[in-house]
Amino acid sequence: MKLSLICVRWFLIAIALSLSGCVNMVDQAEPEAPPKLLATIERGYCYGNCPIFSLKIYFDGTVKFWGEQHTAEVGGKTFSLTDEQLSRIRSEFLRKGFLFLNNRCCECRDVTDAPSTLITYRGNGPFKQIKHYHGCSNWASRNLASLEASILKLTGASAWVGEDG
Repeated sequence: MKLSLICVRWFLIAIALSLSGCVNMVDQAEPEAPPKLLATIERGYCYGNCPIFSLKIYFDGTVKFWGEQHTAEVGGKTFSLTDEQLSRIRSEFLRKGFLFLNNRCCECRDVTDAPSTLITYRGNGPFKQIKHYHGCSNWASRNLASLEASILKLTGASAWVGEDG
């Protein structure tokens, strides 16, 4: 009888422990959705010491910079922009006619061994992405180089890219 009473107690303790795990579950909130991406500038490799970096700008004003090589700052930085800075960035994409440029406008090879920059703009409307080869010397390429420099300056990331950025 004593043995069966001990077995019953252990059985009840085991059930209580297994149920306590279920009772103490905490409701977990769904993870917060990441902010929506507004624009990116991703500069790639070249044959030399070209700055290699990426800059991601989000609708909520968050900016993520990643300096990979040959930049004044190597590694990641995250910071915030003001509403005015975001507005000026959107305006710059429109002012430079980015949405109207041909997607393959700047893939010519007037000069070799130059870097390429992948520029993406999502805005509130259509998605647009252009690969800008810096060895192309047409009007559209010069316009994209100016756009890239403006965006880097407006965000303050030009200091992290370096003076050759």
